[in-house]
Amino acid sequence: MNYCRSLIHGLGILNKNYHKDQLDEYRGRFCEAHGYCPGTSIAMAVSFTKTAEEIAETESRAVNPREAFSVIAVTPESLGALVETYKDLYGMDEFVIYDTEMDPVRKTENLFKISETFDL
Repeated sequence: MNYCRSLIHGLGILNKNYHKDQLDEYRGRFCEAHGYCPGTSIAMAVSFTKTAEEIAETESRAVNPREAFSVIAVTPESLGALVETYKDLYGMDEFVIYDTEMDPVRKTENLFKISETFDL
Protein backbone atom coordinates (compact mmCIF):
# COMPACT_ATOMS: atom_id res chain seq x y z
CA MET A 1 0.00 0.00 0.00
CA ASN A 2 1.26 3.45 -0.92
CA TYR A 3 0.20 6.98 -0.16
CA CYS A 4 0.01 8.82 -3.49
CA ARG A 5 0.17 12.59 -3.84
CA SER A 6 -0.84 14.10 -7.18
CA LEU A 7 0.97 17.20 -8.36
CA ILE A 8 -1.07 17.07 -11.56
CA HIS A 9 -4.55 18.16 -10.57
CA GLY A 10 -5.09 21.85 -9.92
CA LEU A 11 -3.05 24.92 -10.81
CA GLY A 12 -0.74 26.38 -8.19
CA ILE A 13 -0.24 23.05 -6.44
CA LEU A 14 3.49 22.95 -7.23
CA ASN A 15 4.24 25.90 -4.95
CA LYS A 16 2.35 24.71 -1.90
CA ASN A 17 3.60 23.35 1.40
CA TYR A 18 4.76 19.77 0.97
CA HIS A 19 3.61 18.68 4.46
CA LYS A 20 6.36 16.12 4.82
CA ASP A 21 5.79 16.15 8.57
CA GLN A 22 2.16 15.13 8.03
CA LEU A 23 3.20 12.37 5.63
CA ASP A 24 5.75 11.10 8.16
CA GLU A 25 3.10 11.17 10.91
CA TYR A 26 0.60 9.30 8.70
CA ARG A 27 3.25 6.75 7.77
CA GLY A 28 4.13 6.17 11.43
CA ARG A 29 0.49 5.73 12.51
CA PHE A 30 -0.17 3.36 9.61
CA CYS A 31 2.96 1.36 10.47
CA GLU A 32 1.88 0.97 14.09
CA ALA A 33 -1.67 -0.02 13.16
CA HIS A 34 -0.85 -2.48 10.35
CA GLY A 35 2.64 -3.75 11.03
CA TYR A 36 4.14 -2.42 7.80
CA CYS A 37 4.86 1.04 6.42
CA PRO A 38 3.33 2.50 3.26
CA GLY A 39 5.53 4.05 0.61
CA THR A 40 4.99 7.52 -0.80
CA SER A 41 4.30 7.98 -4.51
CA ILE A 42 4.23 11.31 -6.31
CA ALA A 43 2.44 11.80 -9.64
CA MET A 44 3.56 14.66 -11.90
CA ALA A 45 2.72 15.86 -15.41
CA VAL A 46 5.66 16.93 -17.56
CA SER A 47 6.35 18.34 -21.00
CA PHE A 48 9.63 17.91 -22.84
CA THR A 49 8.49 20.10 -25.76
CA LYS A 50 6.72 23.11 -24.22
CA THR A 51 8.51 25.89 -22.38
CA ALA A 52 7.45 27.12 -18.96
CA GLU A 53 6.10 30.25 -20.67
CA GLU A 54 3.97 28.21 -23.09
CA ILE A 55 2.61 26.15 -20.22
CA ALA A 56 1.83 29.29 -18.20
CA GLU A 57 -0.05 30.73 -21.20
CA THR A 58 -2.14 27.56 -21.50
CA GLU A 59 -2.79 27.51 -17.75
CA SER A 60 -3.88 31.17 -17.80
CA ARG A 61 -6.75 30.18 -20.08
CA ALA A 62 -8.03 27.45 -17.75
CA VAL A 63 -11.75 27.71 -17.14
CA ASN A 64 -11.56 25.96 -13.76
CA PRO A 65 -8.06 26.18 -12.18
CA ARG A 66 -8.93 23.46 -9.63
CA GLU A 67 -9.53 20.96 -12.46
CA ALA A 68 -6.74 22.04 -14.80
CA PHE A 69 -3.51 20.05 -15.16
CA SER A 70 -0.39 21.46 -13.57
CA VAL A 71 2.39 20.69 -16.06
CA ILE A 72 6.13 21.08 -15.51
CA ALA A 73 8.45 21.95 -18.43
CA VAL A 74 11.45 19.61 -18.22
CA THR A 75 14.56 18.36 -19.93
CA PRO A 76 15.88 14.88 -19.11
CA GLU A 77 18.42 16.48 -16.75
CA SER A 78 15.94 18.76 -15.01
CA LEU A 79 13.48 15.87 -14.61
CA GLY A 80 16.13 13.84 -12.81
CA ALA A 81 16.92 16.79 -10.54
CA LEU A 82 13.20 17.42 -9.92
CA VAL A 83 12.63 13.82 -8.84
CA GLU A 84 15.60 14.07 -6.45
CA THR A 85 14.16 17.30 -5.02
CA TYR A 86 10.76 15.71 -4.49
CA LYS A 87 12.41 12.74 -2.79
CA ASP A 88 13.74 15.17 -0.20
CA LEU A 89 10.60 17.31 0.08
CA TYR A 90 8.14 14.42 0.38
CA GLY A 91 10.24 11.46 1.46
CA MET A 92 9.09 9.95 -1.85
CA ASP A 93 9.71 6.29 -2.61
CA GLU A 94 8.19 6.07 -6.11
CA PHE A 95 7.11 8.47 -8.81
CA VAL A 96 4.54 8.47 -11.61
CA ILE A 97 5.34 10.57 -14.67
CA TYR A 98 2.57 11.62 -17.04
CA ASP A 99 4.06 12.89 -20.31
CA THR A 100 1.59 15.37 -21.81
CA GLU A 101 2.97 14.95 -25.35
CA MET A 102 0.16 14.13 -27.78
CA ASP A 103 2.28 13.09 -30.78
CA PRO A 104 2.91 9.31 -30.53
CA VAL A 105 6.37 9.49 -32.13
CA ARG A 106 7.52 12.24 -29.76
CA LYS A 107 5.91 10.45 -26.81
CA THR A 108 7.94 7.33 -27.65
CA GLU A 109 11.10 9.45 -27.90
CA ASN A 110 10.27 10.93 -24.50
CA LEU A 111 9.88 7.45 -23.01
CA PHE A 112 13.44 6.70 -24.11
CA LYS A 113 14.61 10.00 -22.53
CA ILE A 114 12.89 9.09 -19.26
CA SER A 115 14.32 5.57 -19.40
CA GLU A 116 17.86 6.88 -19.94
CA THR A 117 17.47 9.49 -17.19
CA PHE A 118 16.56 6.87 -14.59
CA ASP A 119 18.54 3.91 -16.00
CA LEU A 120 15.37 1.87 -16.57
